[in-house]
Amino acid sequence: MRPRDLQLWRIACDPVAYHHRWQHQHAGLTGDRRSAVNAALAAQHGLFAAEAEGDAGLHAWRLIEGWKHLQVAAQLLALAKQPRAASAHPGFLRLPDAMRQFMQLGFAPAPRPSLRPMGRDALQAWGAGYIIEGLAPRLPYWLAQRLCLPFVSLAEGTGGDPESFDHSCFWSALSHAQTVTVATWH
Repeated sequence: MRPRDLQLWRIACDPVAYHHRWQHQHAGLTGDRRSAVNAALAAQHGLFAAEAEGDAGLHAWRLIEGWKHLQVAAQLLALAKQPRAASAHPGFLRLPDAMRQFMQLGFAPAPRPSLRPMGRDALQAWGAGYIIEGLAPRLPYWLAQRLCLPFVSLAEGTGGDPESFDHSCFWSALSHAQTVTVATWH
């Protein structure tokens, strides 16, 4: 099995590996327990099985390849799109250089800026909501269903509709998240 196909299989059939509640606990599960948890997650979220690999277009394959970096990419995306809300949070001063550098790339801020300071969790929730609102309609259904699973919470109404979704900012955030180690900040 090619690495790309293996990653598709993991996303489609093993949601316990990336679900926000299980991602740090799944390694110790026995085979039977892992199967049971995967079945429960599929039932709970109404996950459909992946269709043939031919249905995955360019967006889907790029997303599949960077899947394990989605949480960091959501934070980076939100930093770029909500610079005032991010910089108004007390935790901004502890922001790692890699994240600060991404903010300086000059992406257009969101048309609806947040009026409240955003810490790490709020940034991730806003970024996740923006990604789901803007990118999910362009993905195969089975993959779009799973897009919310890595995130603890999602913000709604981010303005990330498919027509105005900033693909350049998202794909840059995903690439940046893959190449740098981002320290945790609060």
